[in-house]
Amino acid sequence: MSLDESDFEADGQGRALAILRDKNGNALVIAAQHGDNLKVFKNQNSQSYKRIVKLRPLDHKAEITYKDGSKSIQEFYYGEGFLSQLSRIFPILDSYLKVEITDFQGEKRTVWEE
Repeated sequence: MSLDESDFEADGQGRALAILRDKNGNALVIAAQHGDNLKVFKNQNSQSYKRIVKLRPLDHKAEITYKDGSKSIQEFYYGEGFLSQLSRIFPILDSYLKVEITDFQGEKRTVWEE
């Protein structure tokens, strides 16, 4: 989305962004600035999660089955772009019926099922 739509702005000469999660799974945006302090932003309207799954080092994707019967795949990465890194966690949303995680060796485990 555009800057006007997101209403997110970090003043200064931006150098890097990273998204981390706090212990409750809320997103924190970390902004590095040239010649300035590190800035941390938290979405005040972020949703709470049913559970936060800490990913294992070899976990590479999740197959999500939703309550409406549809399915999707979410892949996990170690980096999202230049000088950025996401937390290796996976939040369980209210709309999920079942989540199965697969590692790089093909081993599967169910981490959520209602």
